[in-house]
Amino acid sequence: MAHDIVVFQHPFYWYSAPALLKEWQDLVLEYGFAYGAGRLAYQRDGINYFTIHELLAPFHQIARRS
Repeated sequence: MAHDIVVFQHPFYWYSAPALLKEWQDLVLEYGFAYGAGRLAYQRDGINYFTIHELLAPFHQIARRS
């Protein structure tokens, strides 16, 4: 059965998803489906929409809080 949308409902844990959800995402969301290679993929009109800098924002915030 195909769906148009998937909702991830979870607590906001250290600016990210809980570890088990993150592990599931890493295993299930495969290359080409959830992400792609190359600089062009990481821009507003690319497959990932967000830049590398924006995707790394949670890590920057954790470093600031440490």
